[in-house]
Amino acid sequence: MTHVNEEDVWVYISKKSEVSYTELVRAFVDSKRCAKQTLINYKKYLEKEGKIEKRLSETTGRPVYYVPSEKKMEVKAIEGEKDFLDELHSLSPEQRVDHVENLRKDLTRYKRRVRIAELENEPLPLIAVAKKLRRIQEKLGWKVIIDRAKVRPNPVRILIHTGQEAELAWTSRGAKSEKPSDIELKIVSLDEYTNTYAHNHWKLLFQWKMKHGRKAIIAAAYKELLRLDAEEIEDELESWKKEYGLTEKNWRRIRPAIRRSMKQGFLDEEIDHFISLYKKGKTPKADEPRSNKPKSP
Repeated sequence: MTHVNEEDVWVYISKKSEVSYTELVRAFVDSKRCAKQTLINYKKYLEKEGKIEKRLSETTGRPVYYVPSEKKMEVKAIEGEKDFLDELHSLSPEQRVDHVENLRKDLTRYKRRVRIAELENEPLPLIAVAKKLRRIQEKLGWKVIIDRAKVRPNPVRILIHTGQEAELAWTSRGAKSEKPSDIELKIVSLDEYTNTYAHNHWKLLFQWKMKHGRKAIIAAAYKELLRLDAEEIEDELESWKKEYGLTEKNWRRIRPAIRRSMKQGFLDEEIDHFISLYKKGKTPKADEPRSNKPKSP
């Protein structure tokens, strides 16, 4: 007889939705997977623990066992673990190494994406941004003031005196980090921000007109978010290379254009089309994917 435990019986019932006692006997006793008394012991244990319950089947009107809704997540986790081990045991030693390594990479990427989503929703730390601005205020001819107002919901705000008529102010709520070293600042033109930074986790803080009339932007982002995003892009680039079987020589030629396009928010379909054209020797003149998105004003 093969080794069977109570979890195997539980998973079997879960996969079948509902199972009669006769079906359990047929699946485990008649198939020589375990003795009848062993099956009875497992069934009694699962019932005692509340992992299975008994009811009359709506289809047959006979007693059946099923997994109650509050236990379904728990049994699904065990089911997934058993399926994984079964798959692993079916592979050769070399295939197991590759399979586990791919799973490790997938897990790393999943955790990274979760962290990216967390940081995207995290408000920028106002005090840290103010300290960063103070380091460049003399260069800009500004005066940065942290105003700790007692009025909620915005108890803290930054005031910037630009020397012009307009006074810039920015408020933020409850960020976890207040370390200036966690934040990256950029001062760029409005066009550069729209074309390069707006798609890459940067948040616009201030916008003003410079002396020559052009609009300028101060944008900020978490350094950790920028680093994780760069790692994600590198993984995606490697996926593109493998998918199309590009040689190192061809990849070196096309990689910079693909990377720029990804950072500018191009769709996968647009990048896919560009690589297909490149492989056919029909690369667009600009050596860049073409976007259907409207240009920024």
